[in-house]
Amino acid sequence: MRQLYPELGFFALGGHIADPQPLIEDVQFGERLGLGSVWLSERPGSKDIGVLCGAAAAAAPKLSIGAGLIANLPARNPMITASFASTMALLTTGKFSLGIGRGQDRLADMLCVPRSNLKVIERYLATMRALWRGDSVDAAYDGWSLKNANLGIILEAPPPVYMGAVGDKALEWAGKNVDGVILFSCLNAAAVSRSVSIVREAAEKAGRDPGGVEINAVAVTACDVSEEKMLNYVIRRMNTYFMWPVIDMLCDINKWDRTIANKIRAAVLKDAEDMTGALGDEGASRNFTHLKRMYDLYPQDWLSECNAIGSADNGAHYIKSLFDVGVDKVLLHGSPPKDFESLVGAWSHVR
Repeated sequence: MRQLYPELGFFALGGHIADPQPLIEDVQFGERLGLGSVWLSERPGSKDIGVLCGAAAAAAPKLSIGAGLIANLPARNPMITASFASTMALLTTGKFSLGIGRGQDRLADMLCVPRSNLKVIERYLATMRALWRGDSVDAAYDGWSLKNANLGIILEAPPPVYMGAVGDKALEWAGKNVDGVILFSCLNAAAVSRSVSIVREAAEKAGRDPGGVEINAVAVTACDVSEEKMLNYVIRRMNTYFMWPVIDMLCDINKWDRTIANKIRAAVLKDAEDMTGALGDEGASRNFTHLKRMYDLYPQDWLSECNAIGSADNGAHYIKSLFDVGVDKVLLHGSPPKDFESLVGAWSHVR
């Protein structure tokens, strides 16, 4: 068993799920396909990030493991997150990456912790790096404090830190401060190209090697699958973005018509089922009739230029378009590995 496609990774257990048990089969299938990495996001109730990362490392030891993303950093004391990351780095002999994100105000308010921003993230990251160096830390910021805190070890090879970024400010910050960037999903090639330029230019201005910041694009996949799966993997995911403020940035970056976007947003909210969840996508309808009606509202170029859909060959060429504009890796998202096996096969012919 070897990594045939180290340039490809995948997200497991995407979005709101009730049962985490498919993780084991998914990571083992992804490992057999020869993919390079698996990324795991957290979600209250069924997706504890520490449990999932440990299970994935044990079930598929050839894969690199990424926490992607730990959002709402102020919800954890930085020593707890630093300890999690150092343990994973040692357990996987350096095959672990710590992905962080801006987080959501809704979850921060629910947890009664400070809302996150780039200044908060920067202080948090500096504290973790000090702990990984073996420093003793006294600090108090943003709802947490440390007094003579020390991990008790010196991490010779700290885990690389990746930032999930979509807006210009976050992309610039990432280019200056972290080891890698995970771009948002549902971006067309022009939007990805622009994002790559922002990251590289920011890194260069900060005196860093622009090529040293690894940029990962995300491709939502639904190739050679049933209509029902396509609607759930692509349309429902895109619908969730219309429930969040991020949709305004996606419209700007992809140059989507706001008039059309507003119609889609109104339809999404009309079909919303349960808005009590912590992260919002729990409310996006799974009803087949609703999703089929939503599919008809989306311009076809929004779907085909921003996702790996249709035939496996079409999906492979979408992935190639992302590499062509300068990304280092592509992370497959939205569907389990068994449903993108044909896409990986097609990719072997166009890579």
